[in-house]
Amino acid sequence: MAEVLEPVAFSRETEGAVSDLIVPEEFIRDVHSLSDKELLIVTRITGPDIEKTLEFFEDSKGDTFTIKTTESNGKQISDEFTLIDMETDEGPHLGVDIDIEPPEVKIVLEFEKK
Repeated sequence: MAEVLEPVAFSRETEGAVSDLIVPEEFIRDVHSLSDKELLIVTRITGPDIEKTLEFFEDSKGDTFTIKTTESNGKQISDEFTLIDMETDEGPHLGVDIDIEPPEVKIVLEFEKK
């Protein structure tokens, strides 16, 4: 499991406009190179940014993203990747408990280097 030293910046072009999403390092749970060409990023987003993050990656399989960050070992990631798979797991679900945890979503993103 690799941590990051700085936020992860995602950029993609859609309909001629560039959109960006910056995910703070505290929301990144793992950055893992599956091979020289594959990158797996696991996030756990809490609070009001859940919808913004989900909307940014919604229907984006096959899209090209520019990803920039620095892993805790000092290795820089700054390249173009194609999103090949995305899984989400939302929770905890609302209940009748008084001390409910804030909503969160786990997003697992699998990219292939262009």
